[in-house]
Amino acid sequence: MTFDSLSPFLLGKKNLDFCDEYCYLGIVFSKSGSMNSAAKCLAEKASKAMFSILRNLYKHRTVNHRVMLDIVDKMALPIALYGVEIWGVNFMPFKKCDNNFFNRKRLSKHDTENLQYRFLKILLGVTRKTSSWAVASEFGRYPLIIKAFKQ
Repeated sequence: MTFDSLSPFLLGKKNLDFCDEYCYLGIVFSKSGSMNSAAKCLAEKASKAMFSILRNLYKHRTVNHRVMLDIVDKMALPIALYGVEIWGVNFMPFKKCDNNFFNRKRLSKHDTENLQYRFLKILLGVTRKTSSWAVASEFGRYPLIIKAFKQ
């Protein structure tokens, strides 16, 4: 049975239309129930904020890495983690018995994790192919999944 074959929903005397995606309070909901589009949309917004911050900070070459990390943590990562209580189910394992939250392959598929790794690689001045885990450990950073579960 498809949505098209169902009788229309009415609100008063008005028909409510079906849509593929709907944005409510900044979270994108899809008709399939998947929250991947919400995480992707927020990661794109946070990426724009991150590059805006980088562009402004590189004007002042005297800013050290710790200050840059602190600014991005307080200005860009909250955008990326907005509503993580809703879309954070993407981080959850697929099987009940799977407790391996820090699986590299699974974490590398999430746009929010990739955002953090991309920023750290730019900050260090290394190529995109450099190991993300090595770059994160260089700065003493943990995966964002920890912040997601904490919230």
